[in-house]
Formats: sequence, C-alpha cells, structure tokens
Amino acid sequence: MKKNTLILTALALTAVLSACQEKLNNNHNGPMVSVKFSAGSDGSRTDISSSGVVTWNANDHLAVFTDVDGSNAYDFSVSALNQAKTVAEFSGTVPSDPSRKAVYALYPYKNNYTGGPTAVVVGVNSQQISGMNYTFMAGKGAVEGDNFDGVSMEMKHLTWIYDVHITNPSAKAIKAVHFVAGTGVFTWNGTVDLTADDPEVSPNNLRRTMSVVFNTARTSDVTARFALFPLSCTDVDFDIHVEFEDGFYETFALGSRSLNVAAGVRKSNTFVLGKGTASQAPWGWYFVASGTTIGNTLVTSGKNALGGNGVDSKLYFEPGGTFETGSAKLAPTSSLYIASDPDNKPTFTQKVSSLLLPAKDASIETISFQNINLVAQMSLSESNILYVSDASLTGISIGSIVFDGCSFTDYKNSLIRTVSGLGSISIGSVSMNNCIYTVKSSYNGATALIHLINNTDKVDALTMTNNTLVGLGYILYHNLSSANQVNPFVLTFENNTMGNMKSCPSMNAFFVFQNAISGSVSIQNNLFAGSNGHTKDNRMLQEGNPAKFTNVLDNNWYAPDWLTFAIDNSKTSYINFLTDDSTMNSSELCPGYASGNFTVSASSDVKDAGAGDPRWL
Repeated sequence: MKKNTLILTALALTAVLSACQEKLNNNHNGPMVSVKFSAGSDGSRTDISSSGVVTWNANDHLAVFTDVDGSNAYDFSVSALNQAKTVAEFSGTVPSDPSRKAVYALYPYKNNYTGGPTAVVVGVNSQQISGMNYTFMAGKGAVEGDNFDGVSMEMKHLTWIYDVHITNPSAKAIKAVHFVAGTGVFTWNGTVDLTADDPEVSPNNLRRTMSVVFNTARTSDVTARFALFPLSCTDVDFDIHVEFEDGFYETFALGSRSLNVAAGVRKSNTFVLGKGTASQAPWGWYFVASGTTIGNTLVTSGKNALGGNGVDSKLYFEPGGTFETGSAKLAPTSSLYIASDPDNKPTFTQKVSSLLLPAKDASIETISFQNINLVAQMSLSESNILYVSDASLTGISIGSIVFDGCSFTDYKNSLIRTVSGLGSISIGSVSMNNCIYTVKSSYNGATALIHLINNTDKVDALTMTNNTLVGLGYILYHNLSSANQVNPFVLTFENNTMGNMKSCPSMNAFFVFQNAISGSVSIQNNLFAGSNGHTKDNRMLQEGNPAKFTNVLDNNWYAPDWLTFAIDNSKTSYINFLTDDSTMNSSELCPGYASGNFTVSASSDVKDAGAGDPRWL
C-alpha cells in the first residue's frame, strides 16, 4: 500500500459516541480506551464521483469491531485526512483488553450491525446522494492489546462496480437508468465475514430493482454513471432499462453476470439508444395488447408491472386498440389506472351493467381513466361506470375518481350511482376534464350524472372542466346529511358545453345537494345549447343551506328558445341561473348541434365570451 502522510485537521480527536455506543459502553464491565488508526489507500473508494475521483469525507464514520468484543459495533469518526483525502485517521473508544489481536471495520457506520466480525449488514447496496455513490467497504488490521499505533487498514469493497456508458443520438431526454434482476437476486441485506481475506456478502433472497437517476437531460454520451452490486457467489441475469422523460423506456438484456469477483473490480458496457428494445408502455405500467378481455386477473397482473410498486394496478392499453370486458365487473382492491395515447385512443367496450364494483369495506386511493374511448353495449338496460345497488356492499371508500381525455358513448344518465337503502360509498373527489359524455338516446333524464341518493353516501368535491355533456337531465343529485358531511362540499363546473338536455320530471335544478351544511360553488363560462322540455321553473342550484355557501355564477350562456329561468329572490332553497342571454336561437348559435357538433358561430357573443367546452370555440 502506498505510504500517505496524514495532515491533522480541525476535527476533534475524540469520537462523538452515538446513543447506541454509549449504551454498549455502559454495559461493558471494565475501562474504555481511546484509540486511533488509519484506513484507506489510493485504491480505496468511499465517494465515487462521475470523474472517478475517490475520497473520504470529513464526516465519514466506521463501525469498528474487536476480536474480544465482537458482538458490539463502536462508532469511529474521522479526525484527520491526508491532502488527497484517500487516507483518513479514525478515532474512537473501545473496551480495554490486553489480549486483543485484531480489529475489524465496516464502512459506513450503522448502529444496527450485529454479529461482530461476522456481521449482518443492512442495505449493502449503494445509495446515490447528490450524484455520489456511497458503497460498502470492509477492512481489518492486527493489533497488540490496546496498542493501535501503526495500524493501517486497506479498505476492500463489498460491491461490484458497474460503469454505465450511454450514447443518445436521438436527443430524447433521459430520466433514469434502472437495473432489474431476472433469475438472480440483488441483495439488500446479507451477512459478511470480516475475518476473510476477501470478504463477500452472503445474500438473502430478496429481489430488488436498482435505479441510477440522472438529474438533467443528456443528449450526448452519458459516461461513468455507476451501479454497485454486493459481492456474492450468485450469477445474476439482469437488464438495463433507460427511462425517458416521457415515461417510456428502452431495454437492453445483459444476460448473466457473475458477482463472484474480487473487491473493487469495475465492469462496463456502452449502450446506444435506438439499438435496444423499445417499450410499449411507460415505466411502471403493464402493457395490454389490442383484443384483450379486461378482467380481474388482468387487474392483478397490472400490479406486477416492471417498475411498478406492486400495489397499484396500472394498465396501459395499446394505442388505437380494441378491448372489452368479460362477464364480471372489475373489483379493484387498490388503486386502478387505465390509460393510453391521447393521439390514438383505444376503444373499450363495456359489456357489464357496472364497469366497477369494489367489495364491501374496500379502501381504494385512486381510480383513473385517461385517454380511453368507452362504449356501453347497446343491449344493456343499465350502463354505469360505478353502480352500487347491493345492500351488502357498505363501507366502500375511494379517495379520488378521475376521468381525463375520455369519451363515453351510449351510457345511461349516471356515471356514478347508488340506490336508496342499498349499500354505501364515500368518495373524496370526482373529476372529469376534457371528456365527451353522450347518453343513449332512449334513456330519459330521471337520474343525474353523479347520483348519490343515500344519506350515508358522500362525495366531498366534484370538479368538471372542459367537457361536452349530451343528453343529460341534470348533473348532480347528492343527498347529504349533517352526520356524514365532514368536509365542506366543493362544486366546480367551468367551461362545459351542455347539449340536448332531456326533461327531468323529478327535479327542477341542474345541481341538487340537499341537506349540505356548507361549501362553495363555482359555475362559470358554460354553454347550454340544443332543445328539450325544460321549463321556466328550472334553477341552476338547489342547496340545503344557501346561507352557508359561497357561490360564484358568471359568464354562463344559453339559447333563449331553449331554456328560460324564473327568478326566486328569496334564495332560501334555490340559486338562480344569473347570466346574460345570447340573442341567437339554438340553430344560429351552434349550427351543427343536431349532429353532435357544438362549434359556436363565429359571430356569436358566446365565442367572444369564451363560454363552453374549448374544443368548440
């Protein structure tokens, strides 16, 4: 080992003992002695930078074991560094014992090491912090009793170092590089015999994914990016996955790599993007090919997606593909995401009355549909996304239900519905953005788009923005009670186009939340177009307690030959639809509305006002 001269620093020469060490010292019968020794050489590696420069840090700590008190780890800290920072002097305290023959060290220090020189190590893979990889090392030295003078340990790696070189001719921004085990294991925990000449980690059987994260996009060679694996006698098959900023990734199969190599050995490969296998789904999503029947088995498969968390099911439908349900409703037990390409949306045919039906007491964080064209089978008498009509299905809880960039064709009035006295559900929020929802022409307007009739049901927030809603009777019926309204109710209905609304014989308001005790409402920039049987008795809102609500109604437009509103100055039960009229009739305002085209006339005041779904302006 190359001789290095230590330069004393301003660091304290006495160790600052951890709470764990103090406890161990207190349990030791006999005096403690302060000792110090040097560790490291030009071949040692603590911090590994992209340039290959390796150094100790002034705040590094070693876990020190002795051959006479091997069950305890003692915390030694840096007290001096040589100028190159390749050799450090470590100081600490150990029990006094004249018969001591050896000392052992592990880097970095952890207070939960057990077993002494045959140590159980936790987290033996590296961590990457601010671009620097921290790796496990082991060392040993000969001593005479309490005399540590002259002891110099050469620290050896317990890791296999893998250099990643990536050439990116596409200039596509890279987000991360992932190493994923195949038939072997990447050890997170293990046991190492520090008395061995070449210490190796005996792994457990826990398979893990390792990631190297690039903090900035790179459009040229990415060099000297490291992954570090624990040394073991295991041959590991693994792939490298280059994840791009857009979420998709490219795979390079590396095959079997032996991890039974000498400490500190470096291996490397160069990868040229565009030469691997391109993924068909974003990282963390399960790819579903066109023609697949979507059932609960597939929902479970979605939890095992490469890069996923093993809990949430993320299904990525092949762009432009066709899919359908089986005979069973989907019963997710954790978050469910279904998504695809916004520029080539797939078609998903629903052949069951309710697409979703979680089990009793199910607790689900999120249900999300993004960029999917959903079609209800024409022969069904009911077509809902979520319909709870079973008395045994109580206690269902969903944090959020999200629809973004979707279309719904031939559905019943209700997207989400419950039946009086049958089951119960609690929903944190429902949001719909940039969607087109078309009700089957034969359905009447007797139920709302969100129809929660039990006073044990609740939704805390409803947000609808930039949508076109065709053939509905009304939007919301929410039979809240003071007992279950924990949070103020929030309604946001903005920049929507309502077309060809049907007559609603049972209600005379578009939004009904009776018994709601408090909340806020924003209904702005909407357009009501088409023709139907609504009468002058219709109002915008029916609130249980208007005095407790903050309401903003502004820039809402309708054709006067289609709908008029009576004025209720008392506002004890209703909030009126306060707006400016368009002077145009329906056919002048939206010439193509009869065929589902709600593009507003260029000469319309509505266009200048920016009211309605932006796609028609």
